[in-house]
Amino acid sequence: MSQSAASLSEFADSKISPAYLYSNSTSHKGPFSAVAELIDNAYDPDCNATSMHIDLEKINGKPCLMFTDNGNGMNYQTMHHMMSFGYSSKADVGDHKAVGRYGNGFKSGSMRLGKDALVLSRQDDLESVGLLSQTFLERTKADTVKVPMFTWRLPDREIISTDGGDVQTPGSDPYRKLPATNSILPVILKYSPLKTKAEIIKHMNDIASLSEAGNGTRIIIFNLRLNDGQLELDTDKDRHDFVFREFNEEEIGDRSVMLASKAASRQRRSTSTFQENPIRTSLREYCAVLYLKPRMKISLLGKKVRTRFITKELLNSLSDSYKPLGAGRAATRITFGRVRKRGDPYGMMMYHNNRLIEGYVRIGGQKKAVAEAVGVVGVIDCTFLQPTHNKQEFNGGHEYSKFLTALSRKL
Repeated sequence: MSQSAASLSEFADSKISPAYLYSNSTSHKGPFSAVAELIDNAYDPDCNATSMHIDLEKINGKPCLMFTDNGNGMNYQTMHHMMSFGYSSKADVGDHKAVGRYGNGFKSGSMRLGKDALVLSRQDDLESVGLLSQTFLERTKADTVKVPMFTWRLPDREIISTDGGDVQTPGSDPYRKLPATNSILPVILKYSPLKTKAEIIKHMNDIASLSEAGNGTRIIIFNLRLNDGQLELDTDKDRHDFVFREFNEEEIGDRSVMLASKAASRQRRSTSTFQENPIRTSLREYCAVLYLKPRMKISLLGKKVRTRFITKELLNSLSDSYKPLGAGRAATRITFGRVRKRGDPYGMMMYHNNRLIEGYVRIGGQKKAVAEAVGVVGVIDCTFLQPTHNKQEFNGGHEYSKFLTALSRKL
Protein backbone atom coordinates (compact mmCIF):
# COMPACT_ATOMS: atom_id res chain seq x y z
CA MET A 1 0.00 0.00 0.00
CA SER A 2 1.39 3.40 -0.95
CA GLN A 3 1.96 6.04 1.69
CA SER A 4 -0.72 8.26 0.12
CA ALA A 5 -3.27 5.49 0.57
CA ALA A 6 -2.39 4.87 4.20
CA SER A 7 -5.10 5.64 6.70
CA LEU A 8 -4.53 8.85 8.67
CA SER A 9 -5.57 6.92 11.77
CA GLU A 10 -2.16 5.25 11.70
CA PHE A 11 -0.42 8.54 12.48
CA ALA A 12 -0.08 10.24 15.85
CA ASP A 13 -2.07 13.39 16.61
CA SER A 14 -0.08 16.51 17.38
CA LYS A 15 -0.78 17.66 20.93
CA ILE A 16 -1.02 21.22 22.19
CA SER A 17 0.49 21.82 25.61
CA PRO A 18 -1.74 23.72 28.07
CA ALA A 19 1.22 26.08 28.59
CA TYR A 20 0.76 27.24 24.99
CA LEU A 21 -2.47 29.01 25.94
CA TYR A 22 -0.45 31.49 27.96
CA SER A 23 2.59 31.78 25.67
CA ASN A 24 0.30 32.32 22.66
CA SER A 25 -1.47 35.17 24.47
CA THR A 26 1.76 37.10 25.03
CA SER A 27 1.76 38.10 21.35
CA HIS A 28 -0.57 40.90 22.49
CA LYS A 29 1.52 43.74 23.91
CA GLY A 30 -1.53 45.23 25.61
CA PRO A 31 -5.14 44.34 26.38
CA PHE A 32 -6.83 46.45 23.70
CA SER A 33 -5.61 44.34 20.78
CA ALA A 34 -6.89 41.29 22.67
CA VAL A 35 -10.30 42.93 23.07
CA ALA A 36 -10.26 43.75 19.35
CA GLU A 37 -9.85 40.06 18.49
CA LEU A 38 -13.15 39.28 20.21
CA ILE A 39 -14.88 42.26 18.57
CA ASP A 40 -13.58 41.09 15.19
CA ASN A 41 -15.15 37.66 15.68
CA ALA A 42 -18.56 39.29 16.10
CA TYR A 43 -17.96 41.73 13.23
CA ASP A 44 -16.90 39.12 10.65
CA PRO A 45 -19.45 37.90 8.06
CA ASP A 46 -19.79 34.40 9.55
CA CYS A 47 -21.19 35.92 12.75
CA ASN A 48 -22.52 39.15 11.20
CA ALA A 49 -23.53 40.78 14.47
CA THR A 50 -25.02 44.27 14.46
CA SER A 51 -24.22 44.94 18.11
CA MET A 52 -21.54 44.05 20.65
CA HIS A 53 -21.85 44.75 24.39
CA ILE A 54 -18.69 44.79 26.55
CA ASP A 55 -19.30 44.80 30.30
CA LEU A 56 -17.57 44.16 33.60
CA GLU A 57 -19.71 42.33 36.14
CA LYS A 58 -19.23 40.33 39.29
CA ILE A 59 -20.61 36.81 39.00
CA ASN A 60 -20.74 34.97 42.32
CA GLY A 61 -18.18 37.44 43.66
CA LYS A 62 -15.76 37.02 40.75
CA PRO A 63 -15.05 40.00 38.43
CA CYS A 64 -15.73 38.97 34.83
CA LEU A 65 -15.39 40.61 31.44
CA MET A 66 -18.44 39.87 29.26
CA PHE A 67 -18.63 40.17 25.48
CA THR A 68 -22.15 39.68 24.10
CA ASP A 69 -23.16 39.86 20.44
CA ASN A 70 -26.42 39.36 18.55
CA GLY A 71 -24.87 37.50 15.64
CA ASN A 72 -25.65 34.12 14.14
CA GLY A 73 -24.54 32.11 17.14
CA MET A 74 -22.67 28.78 17.09
CA ASN A 75 -23.58 25.11 17.13
CA TYR A 76 -21.37 22.43 18.66
CA GLN A 77 -19.03 22.02 15.70
CA THR A 78 -18.62 25.75 15.09
CA MET A 79 -17.78 26.32 18.76
CA HIS A 80 -15.37 23.37 18.74
CA HIS A 81 -13.52 24.92 15.80
CA MET A 82 -13.37 28.27 17.60
CA MET A 83 -11.89 26.55 20.66
CA SER A 84 -9.31 24.75 18.49
CA PHE A 85 -6.21 26.21 16.84
CA GLY A 86 -5.94 27.06 13.17
CA TYR A 87 -9.54 26.35 12.15
CA SER A 88 -11.05 29.21 10.17
CA SER A 89 -13.80 29.07 7.57
CA LYS A 90 -14.18 32.86 7.42
CA ALA A 91 -14.84 34.28 3.98
CA ASP A 92 -15.69 37.65 2.49
CA VAL A 93 -19.35 38.33 1.74
CA GLY A 94 -19.67 41.04 -0.91
CA ASP A 95 -17.95 44.16 0.37
CA HIS A 96 -17.94 42.80 3.94
CA LYS A 97 -14.32 41.64 4.29
CA ALA A 98 -13.45 39.11 6.99
CA VAL A 99 -10.83 40.32 9.47
CA GLY A 100 -10.02 36.94 11.02
CA ARG A 101 -8.02 34.50 8.91
CA TYR A 102 -5.83 32.31 11.08
CA GLY A 103 -8.14 30.66 13.61
CA ASN A 104 -6.24 32.04 16.59
CA GLY A 105 -7.93 35.29 17.65
CA PHE A 106 -10.29 33.97 20.31
CA LYS A 107 -7.59 31.91 22.00
CA SER A 108 -4.89 34.59 22.05
CA GLY A 109 -7.33 37.40 22.90
CA SER A 110 -9.28 35.72 25.69
CA MET A 111 -6.21 34.23 27.37
CA ARG A 112 -4.46 37.64 27.26
CA LEU A 113 -7.35 39.21 29.20
CA GLY A 114 -7.80 36.43 31.75
CA LYS A 115 -6.83 32.90 32.64
CA ASP A 116 -10.17 31.31 31.77
CA ALA A 117 -13.07 31.83 29.35
CA LEU A 118 -16.62 30.47 29.29
CA VAL A 119 -18.47 30.66 25.96
CA LEU A 120 -22.27 30.47 25.70
CA SER A 121 -23.94 30.54 22.30
CA ARG A 122 -27.46 30.18 20.98
CA GLN A 123 -28.32 29.20 17.40
CA ASP A 124 -31.96 28.52 16.59
CA ASP A 125 -33.09 25.68 18.90
CA LEU A 126 -29.56 24.76 20.03
CA GLU A 127 -27.59 26.21 22.93
CA SER A 128 -23.90 25.36 23.31
CA VAL A 129 -21.45 25.93 26.16
CA GLY A 130 -17.66 25.58 26.10
CA LEU A 131 -14.90 26.21 28.64
CA LEU A 132 -11.34 27.17 27.69
CA SER A 133 -9.67 27.14 31.08
CA GLN A 134 -6.03 27.18 32.14
CA THR A 135 -7.20 26.62 35.71
CA PHE A 136 -9.08 23.44 34.73
CA LEU A 137 -6.07 22.13 32.78
CA GLU A 138 -3.66 22.85 35.65
CA ARG A 139 -5.79 21.23 38.34
CA THR A 140 -6.54 18.14 36.27
CA LYS A 141 -2.85 17.91 35.23
CA ALA A 142 -3.85 17.59 31.58
CA ASP A 143 -0.95 17.04 29.17
CA THR A 144 -2.82 18.52 26.21
CA VAL A 145 -5.53 21.15 25.84
CA LYS A 146 -8.97 19.71 26.67
CA VAL A 147 -12.17 21.74 26.28
CA PRO A 148 -15.32 20.71 28.22
CA MET A 149 -18.25 21.40 25.87
CA PHE A 150 -21.88 20.45 25.51
CA THR A 151 -24.97 21.30 23.49
CA TRP A 152 -28.61 21.02 24.47
CA ARG A 153 -31.75 21.51 22.46
CA LEU A 154 -34.67 23.73 23.37
CA PRO A 155 -37.06 23.51 25.04
CA ASP A 156 -36.15 20.53 27.27
CA ARG A 157 -32.42 21.44 27.57
CA GLU A 158 -31.19 17.87 27.90
CA ILE A 159 -27.52 17.55 26.99
CA ILE A 160 -26.85 15.97 23.59
CA SER A 161 -23.71 15.05 21.67
CA THR A 162 -22.79 15.28 17.99
CA ASP A 163 -20.73 12.06 17.85
CA GLY A 164 -18.75 13.80 15.13
CA GLY A 165 -21.81 14.09 12.89
CA ASP A 166 -22.40 16.79 10.32
CA VAL A 167 -24.64 19.40 11.92
CA GLN A 168 -24.62 21.48 8.74
CA THR A 169 -26.58 19.03 6.54
CA PRO A 170 -30.23 20.10 6.19
CA GLY A 171 -32.70 17.49 7.37
CA SER A 172 -30.13 15.44 9.27
CA ASP A 173 -29.92 15.16 13.05
CA PRO A 174 -26.49 13.99 14.22
CA TYR A 175 -27.29 14.55 17.89
CA ARG A 176 -28.07 11.96 20.51
CA LYS A 177 -28.95 12.41 24.17
CA LEU A 178 -26.20 11.79 26.67
CA PRO A 179 -26.92 9.92 29.91
CA ALA A 180 -27.85 12.10 32.86
CA THR A 181 -24.69 10.88 34.63
CA ASN A 182 -22.31 12.51 32.11
CA SER A 183 -19.65 14.70 33.74
CA ILE A 184 -19.48 17.61 31.28
CA LEU A 185 -21.96 19.96 32.97
CA PRO A 186 -20.62 19.34 36.51
CA VAL A 187 -17.06 20.10 35.33
CA ILE A 188 -18.14 23.36 33.69
CA LEU A 189 -20.10 24.39 36.79
CA LYS A 190 -17.10 23.58 38.99
CA TYR A 191 -14.54 25.58 37.04
CA SER A 192 -16.66 28.48 35.74
CA PRO A 193 -18.26 31.41 37.59
CA LEU A 194 -21.73 30.00 36.76
CA LYS A 195 -22.54 27.44 39.46
CA THR A 196 -25.98 26.16 38.47
CA LYS A 197 -27.83 25.14 35.33
CA ALA A 198 -30.33 27.92 36.09
CA GLU A 199 -27.54 30.52 35.85
CA ILE A 200 -26.52 29.21 32.42
CA ILE A 201 -30.14 29.43 31.28
CA LYS A 202 -30.37 33.02 32.54
CA HIS A 203 -27.35 34.04 30.46
CA MET A 204 -28.76 32.22 27.43
CA ASN A 205 -31.99 34.17 27.84
CA ASP A 206 -29.98 37.40 28.05
CA ILE A 207 -28.40 36.54 24.69
CA ALA A 208 -31.80 35.76 23.17
CA SER A 209 -33.18 39.13 24.23
CA LEU A 210 -30.74 41.03 21.99
CA SER A 211 -32.24 40.06 18.63
CA GLU A 212 -35.51 39.01 17.05
CA ALA A 213 -33.99 35.68 15.98
CA GLY A 214 -32.74 35.05 19.52
CA ASN A 215 -29.27 34.04 18.31
CA GLY A 216 -25.94 35.28 19.60
CA THR A 217 -22.89 34.56 21.73
CA ARG A 218 -21.61 35.59 25.16
CA ILE A 219 -17.98 35.19 26.20
CA ILE A 220 -17.30 35.43 29.93
CA ILE A 221 -13.62 35.90 30.80
CA PHE A 222 -12.64 35.43 34.43
CA ASN A 223 -9.55 35.23 36.63
CA LEU A 224 -8.69 38.51 34.92
CA ARG A 225 -5.18 39.85 34.47
CA LEU A 226 -4.07 41.93 37.46
CA ASN A 227 -1.50 44.69 37.87
CA ASP A 228 -0.21 45.28 41.39
CA GLY A 229 -3.27 43.48 42.74
CA GLN A 230 -5.70 45.60 40.70
CA LEU A 231 -7.51 44.83 37.47
CA GLU A 232 -5.35 45.68 34.47
CA LEU A 233 -8.35 47.37 32.82
CA ASP A 234 -9.29 50.23 35.12
CA THR A 235 -12.85 51.62 35.36
CA ASP A 236 -12.16 53.95 38.33
CA LYS A 237 -11.38 56.99 36.17
CA ASP A 238 -14.46 56.62 33.97
CA ARG A 239 -17.34 54.25 34.72
CA HIS A 240 -18.09 54.02 31.00
CA ASP A 241 -14.54 53.30 29.84
CA PHE A 242 -11.68 50.87 30.37
CA VAL A 243 -8.37 52.61 30.90
CA PHE A 244 -5.22 50.54 30.50
CA ARG A 245 -3.47 50.47 33.86
CA GLU A 246 0.27 50.45 33.19
CA PHE A 247 2.50 47.81 34.71
CA ASN A 248 4.76 48.59 37.63
CA GLU A 249 8.01 47.14 36.29
CA GLU A 250 9.61 46.79 39.72
CA GLU A 251 6.79 44.87 41.36
CA ILE A 252 5.36 42.74 38.56
CA GLY A 253 6.41 39.13 38.77
CA ASP A 254 5.70 37.98 35.22
CA ARG A 255 8.95 38.48 33.33
CA SER A 256 7.52 38.16 29.83
CA VAL A 257 4.90 40.82 30.53
CA MET A 258 7.50 43.00 32.22
CA LEU A 259 9.75 42.84 29.15
CA ALA A 260 6.82 43.70 26.89
CA SER A 261 6.02 46.67 29.13
CA LYS A 262 9.63 47.87 29.01
CA ALA A 263 9.70 47.55 25.21
CA ALA A 264 6.52 49.58 24.97
CA SER A 265 8.00 52.21 27.30
CA ARG A 266 11.13 52.51 25.13
CA GLN A 267 8.99 52.95 22.04
CA ARG A 268 6.94 55.67 23.71
CA ARG A 269 10.07 57.54 24.82
CA SER A 270 11.55 57.37 21.34
CA THR A 271 8.47 58.82 19.64
CA SER A 272 7.05 60.98 22.46
CA THR A 273 3.55 60.11 21.29
CA PHE A 274 2.13 58.08 24.15
CA GLN A 275 0.37 60.86 26.06
CA GLU A 276 -0.99 62.24 22.79
CA ASN A 277 -2.35 58.91 21.55
CA PRO A 278 -5.62 58.13 23.36
CA ILE A 279 -6.16 54.80 21.58
CA ARG A 280 -3.30 53.38 23.63
CA THR A 281 -4.95 54.18 26.95
CA SER A 282 -8.73 54.41 26.41
CA LEU A 283 -10.70 51.43 25.10
CA ARG A 284 -13.59 53.74 24.19
CA GLU A 285 -11.30 55.88 22.02
CA TYR A 286 -9.80 52.75 20.46
CA CYS A 287 -13.18 51.20 19.63
CA ALA A 288 -14.33 54.49 18.08
CA VAL A 289 -11.71 54.20 15.31
CA LEU A 290 -11.31 50.41 15.16
CA TYR A 291 -13.11 50.18 11.81
CA LEU A 292 -12.71 52.65 8.97
CA LYS A 293 -16.38 52.21 7.99
CA PRO A 294 -18.25 50.89 11.05
CA ARG A 295 -20.89 48.18 10.47
CA MET A 296 -21.58 47.20 14.08
CA LYS A 297 -22.66 49.14 17.18
CA ILE A 298 -20.38 48.73 20.18
CA SER A 299 -21.59 49.39 23.72
CA LEU A 300 -18.97 49.76 26.45
CA LEU A 301 -19.99 49.48 30.10
CA GLY A 302 -23.58 50.37 29.29
CA LYS A 303 -22.85 53.34 27.03
CA LYS A 304 -22.77 53.28 23.22
CA VAL A 305 -19.42 54.04 21.60
CA ARG A 306 -19.66 56.99 19.21
CA THR A 307 -17.89 55.55 16.20
CA ARG A 308 -15.93 58.02 14.13
CA PHE A 309 -15.63 58.48 10.38
CA ILE A 310 -12.17 60.00 10.52
CA THR A 311 -12.02 61.12 6.90
CA LYS A 312 -15.18 63.21 7.43
CA GLU A 313 -13.79 64.92 10.53
CA LEU A 314 -10.65 66.34 8.92
CA LEU A 315 -10.23 69.98 7.93
CA ASN A 316 -8.81 71.01 4.55
CA SER A 317 -8.76 67.39 3.43
CA LEU A 318 -6.99 66.34 0.24
CA SER A 319 -7.00 63.05 -1.64
CA ASP A 320 -3.92 61.34 -2.98
CA SER A 321 -3.10 57.76 -4.01
CA TYR A 322 -0.38 55.17 -3.69
CA LYS A 323 0.47 52.56 -6.32
CA PRO A 324 1.84 49.38 -4.68
CA LEU A 325 4.70 47.43 -6.16
CA GLY A 326 3.85 44.91 -8.88
CA ALA A 327 2.06 44.92 -12.19
CA GLY A 328 -1.72 44.97 -12.20
CA ARG A 329 -2.08 46.23 -8.62
CA ALA A 330 -4.56 49.06 -8.28
CA ALA A 331 -3.71 52.39 -6.70
CA THR A 332 -5.00 52.91 -3.17
CA ARG A 333 -6.60 56.14 -2.02
CA ILE A 334 -5.06 58.23 0.77
CA THR A 335 -6.91 61.03 2.54
CA PHE A 336 -4.89 63.73 4.26
CA GLY A 337 -6.30 66.47 6.46
CA ARG A 338 -5.79 68.49 9.61
CA VAL A 339 -7.21 67.82 13.05
CA ARG A 340 -9.97 70.14 14.21
CA LYS A 341 -8.47 71.11 17.56
CA ARG A 342 -4.94 71.94 18.59
CA GLY A 343 -3.54 69.10 20.65
CA ASP A 344 -5.67 66.36 19.03
CA PRO A 345 -3.71 63.21 18.13
CA TYR A 346 -2.27 63.09 14.63
CA GLY A 347 -0.32 60.74 12.39
CA MET A 348 -1.13 57.99 9.92
CA MET A 349 -4.21 55.79 10.45
CA MET A 350 -3.36 52.57 8.64
CA TYR A 351 -6.17 50.06 8.14
CA HIS A 352 -6.39 46.66 6.46
CA ASN A 353 -9.73 45.51 5.05
CA ASN A 354 -11.47 48.19 7.13
CA ARG A 355 -9.74 47.19 10.42
CA LEU A 356 -7.24 49.48 12.17
CA ILE A 357 -3.76 47.92 12.34
CA GLU A 358 -1.50 50.89 13.19
CA GLY A 359 -2.96 54.12 14.55
CA TYR A 360 -1.54 57.65 14.72
CA VAL A 361 1.83 56.57 13.36
CA ARG A 362 4.10 59.57 12.96
CA ILE A 363 6.22 59.67 9.84
CA GLY A 364 8.65 62.04 8.13
CA GLY A 365 8.53 65.57 9.50
CA GLN A 366 6.02 64.55 12.18
CA LYS A 367 8.79 62.76 14.06
CA LYS A 368 10.72 66.01 14.28
CA ALA A 369 7.64 68.16 14.95
CA VAL A 370 8.04 70.10 11.69
CA ALA A 371 5.32 72.76 11.83
CA GLU A 372 3.75 71.89 8.47
CA ALA A 373 3.42 68.21 9.43
CA VAL A 374 2.11 68.64 12.98
CA GLY A 375 -1.63 68.09 13.19
CA VAL A 376 -1.91 66.22 9.89
CA VAL A 377 -3.77 62.91 9.76
CA GLY A 378 -3.48 60.46 6.88
CA VAL A 379 -6.03 57.65 6.39
CA ILE A 380 -5.40 54.66 4.14
CA ASP A 381 -6.75 51.11 3.81
CA CYS A 382 -3.50 49.21 3.23
CA THR A 383 -4.92 46.12 1.55
CA PHE A 384 -1.61 45.64 -0.27
CA LEU A 385 0.25 45.03 3.02
CA GLN A 386 0.07 41.96 5.24
CA PRO A 387 -0.74 42.38 8.96
CA THR A 388 0.94 40.23 11.58
CA HIS A 389 -1.22 37.42 12.95
CA ASN A 390 -2.20 39.49 16.02
CA LYS A 391 -3.16 42.46 13.82
CA GLN A 392 -1.14 44.96 15.88
CA GLU A 393 1.23 45.94 13.09
CA PHE A 394 2.14 45.22 9.49
CA ASN A 395 4.83 42.75 8.51
CA GLY A 396 8.02 44.66 7.82
CA GLY A 397 10.00 44.32 4.65
CA HIS A 398 10.82 46.13 1.45
CA GLU A 399 7.21 46.89 0.46
CA TYR A 400 6.33 48.28 3.88
CA SER A 401 9.49 50.40 3.96
CA LYS A 402 8.89 51.70 0.43
CA PHE A 403 5.30 52.60 1.34
CA LEU A 404 6.32 54.60 4.44
CA THR A 405 8.98 56.43 2.41
CA ALA A 406 6.43 57.34 -0.26
CA LEU A 407 3.89 58.35 2.41
CA SER A 408 6.47 60.61 4.05
CA ARG A 409 7.16 62.35 0.72
CA LYS A 410 3.44 62.88 0.14
CA LEU A 411 3.04 64.29 3.65
